[in-house]
Amino acid sequence: MKKNLFAIAILLLTLNFGAFSQEENESSKINFSAEISNRHMWRGGQTADRISIKPNLEYLWNNFTFGAFGIYTFDNSYNEIDLYVGYKVGNFNFVLYDFYTPNDMSPDFYDYTKSKNVHMLDFTASYTISEDLPLTIMAAGTWSEAEADYNNDANIQGMPTGSLDKISTYIELSYAAKYKDLDITYSLGGAPGHSRYSRTFDENGIKKYWDGAFYIVNMGMKIGKEIQLTDTFSFPLSAGLTFNPHQEKFFFQVNLGIHF
Repeated sequence: MKKNLFAIAILLLTLNFGAFSQEENESSKINFSAEISNRHMWRGGQTADRISIKPNLEYLWNNFTFGAFGIYTFDNSYNEIDLYVGYKVGNFNFVLYDFYTPNDMSPDFYDYTKSKNVHMLDFTASYTISEDLPLTIMAAGTWSEAEADYNNDANIQGMPTGSLDKISTYIELSYAAKYKDLDITYSLGGAPGHSRYSRTFDENGIKKYWDGAFYIVNMGMKIGKEIQLTDTFSFPLSAGLTFNPHQEKFFFQVNLGIHF
């Protein structure tokens, strides 16, 4: 059933993309970008610690965005492709992601079994106050069949019976500022104790997972600059610092990209 739904969704997206691409108008647009990064960070955690290339293709139509984002390390130690659809109305933005991370156990795109853990679904809702006050409030829920494996041992992890053991929650505040020709973004994110984003381990390597608390897992600052070569071609440069006080880890990230 899931396989058929995905096939239908991809077919409809392809037909719409082709139809609207034939008529060039102000309501539709195609964006492509690619970055080279020394590491990949996501919500306070490091998902890839090697140099990687990250392509991103988007089709914008009216208030909708259809996109595909990838992460590929040069040594092939980590690969990921994320399909997403977004909708923007006023100051609200809603995005549904499908995070796909193929591995040697299961390269099958349609495999959603918890033992293989190659898919996660993520729904994000955000609200930006205004252009004069660019403070954004974001909440996300990440669903994965594999989360049940992390949360199934109540004796070790203290998880109450009947908990939502397949969904991880993340909440973030971010503020976009400018200094001369630099774009600066400050972020502060947190997650409850049952979330994959607040997962920690004890000295024996056992997951310490559920304690009912709320943890700050992401304190970040990112500085970027767009070097505009033409009206449609630019080189974005950025560097960012991320501190995860809950896991007691600190990261530095550098990105060099192209955008057209």
